[in-house]
Amino acid sequence: MPAAALKKLAAKAEVSMADAEHAWDKAKEIVRTQYKKSESDSAFWGLTMGITKKILGIKESQTFKQFLQQ
Repeated sequence: MPAAALKKLAAKAEVSMADAEHAWDKAKEIVRTQYKKSESDSAFWGLTMGITKKILGIKESQTFKQFLQQ
């Protein structure tokens, strides 16, 4: 687990580090079972981080439409 990233996510979501670690573990399980990805797959860690953010209730800083307008 990326401790620095989880610490930042925990602070942003205003949850404890233990809750962030639990969300990370849950996200990894979701990626393994629902997306059928392994840790050696290049998409595994990106999916895990995205799902962890969703579980913690963190929204993206900009929408896709805003990204396209840049």
